Amino acid sequence: MKKKLFVIPFTLILAGLLNSCEWFDNLVDISFDTEYTNIDFTVYPAEAGDHVFADILTQSDIEDEIEEHGGDAVDLDDITVSEAVLIIQTAGVTFDPFERIEVYVSTIDVPEVLIGSASLNPNGLVEVTLDVSDESLVEIIEADEYNVRVIGTLAEELTTEVDMRLRVSYHVIV
Repeated sequence: MKKKLFVIPFTLILAGLLNSCEWFDNLVDISFDTEYTNIDFTVYPAEAGDHVFADILTQSDIEDEIEEHGGDAVDLDDITVSEAVLIIQTAGVTFDPFERIEVYVSTIDVPEVLIGSASLNPNGLVEVTLDVSDESLVEIIEADEYNVRVIGTLAEELTTEVDMRLRVSYHVIV
C-alpha cells in the first residue's frame, strides 16, 4: 500500500517535470547526418594561379530531412558539415594541376563561411576528402537557397574542362 502511495505522486511529479522543463527537450534531441547533397560544376581551362572554380546557387531541403527523421525545423539547434568530398568526373583527369581548393557557403544575409579545404599534391587522385570546419551553418542551410563557392589555386595551367562533383553531408541536431 505504501508503495502505491509513493508511486502515484512520484509519477505525477515526474510527468509534470517532463512536460514543462527545457532539460527534457535536450534529452530527446534528434541527431543525424543528412543524405549527400551533390553539386556538379565545371572548371574551365585557366592559367596557373588563384581562381574561382564555381559559384552555384543551391536549394536547401533541410526541412524535409528533419521531418523524415521525426523532428521539426522550428527546433533546429545546429548544423555542421560531417563530410565534404570533391570528385573529378572527367575521364583521364586528376587533381594534379590543383594546389589548393576551398569551399564556402553563404546567403544574401549571411557572409561566406569556409566549410572545407584541401592542400593537394600531384599524385593522381580523382577524389579528395576535404578537411571540414565545425562552424555552425544553421542560418545558411535553413534558408531556402544558399550559395556554394569553390575557389583554389592551380599549380600549373589547366588545359581542359574538368567536370567535378562536390558531395556534402551535414550533421543536424534538432
